[in-house]
Amino acid sequence: FLFKNIADATDFYRYVNSPEMKQTLSEVLNSSLNHVTVTHLRVFQTDRKVHISIGIDSEDAAGQNKVTYAGDIVMQYMQEHYPGKIPEMYIEGGFNSGKRVSIIHSMLGKGHSIVADVVIPYEVVNRVLRTTPYRLQRFQK
Repeated sequence: FLFKNIADATDFYRYVNSPEMKQTLSEVLNSSLNHVTVTHLRVFQTDRKVHISIGIDSEDAAGQNKVTYAGDIVMQYMQEHYPGKIPEMYIEGGFNSGKRVSIIHSMLGKGHSIVADVVIPYEVVNRVLRTTPYRLQRFQK
């Protein structure tokens, strides 16, 4: 959901992120989708954009089509019931990183993490990575 300014986006975020609205959206989705149970709704605001992450249990199905359909239902519901104006809506807001490594996956504990220790010579870091060990270390912080 894309708004004209941050204040409008914040108003929408507060509206959607309320426990009552999350409950309502879960009920709407559970009654609209066959063989799907909503497991969670997470709402994130990034400047003028508000993302609603829909978690579902699609039983034995992979669920990609179901979650897209769920997103469409949420968009229609918000268009009809949100008291303010929603200038733009997109079914995919770029917040989903699929199978790629992302900060959101790290924050939510999705996937696996591996810790390794290695010593890379300064010359290799400089020639191959085109940086310095100091800059690499600063980036990690």
